[in-house]
Amino acid sequence: METVRVGGIRVPRDEAFDHAQRYLTDGSGWGYPAYERYESERALGPLTDADLLAPPLLNVQHFKLSVYESLQAVRLQLQECLHTIRPDASVFNATDDERDSVRRMFTLLDRRGIPGSRGTILSKVLHRKRPHLIPLWDGNVEKVFQFGATPRIAPVDGRSWGDFYLVFSDAIRADIEADRGFFDEVVGLAVDPPISLLRAVDIVAWWAGDRKRWHRFRQP
Repeated sequence: METVRVGGIRVPRDEAFDHAQRYLTDGSGWGYPAYERYESERALGPLTDADLLAPPLLNVQHFKLSVYESLQAVRLQLQECLHTIRPDASVFNATDDERDSVRRMFTLLDRRGIPGSRGTILSKVLHRKRPHLIPLWDGNVEKVFQFGATPRIAPVDGRSWGDFYLVFSDAIRADIEADRGFFDEVVGLAVDPPISLLRAVDIVAWWAGDRKRWHRFRQP
């Protein structure tokens, strides 16, 4: 059986591709294409209040008004960082300065800097702005990357969100490099609108980390 590595586990290649195909082609309210089409004509432009409302389109639940207000309070700081990152910057070609800008944005999460928001919400705001550089994060992805049979990212006490996100980005790049052909095929399924390789990894990782199949995949 052919497998593909995502995070700390290996999953059946055919099953992973079948899931990605359903996710990207049946239009049944799974997040695609709604998330990608939201404000798509200006997704790569300056960060606005409208961008802060994107997370519920990827099924973030309990997105409260207070979270929106917390994001508003740091919007200018986020935009200052985004302004230093090329729209087409990727995990493969980002400069040290661009990576540091990513680090600074996620460091805002430390010490309750954005009350009510953690990596899940902030990543779903920022991924749309720099889709080839800022990967998506949530509980399912966390399980796959930090708690698989051979974790790509070992948990470290006291590590800042900013430092963690650079490690996470490197882990995503390693997965893509290990099986570029597979993730290119997943990207090819999304014709209108297109997705990035980072989004392709997220689709497979979320599926693998779902509680209905996680215990099967997590074993060495």
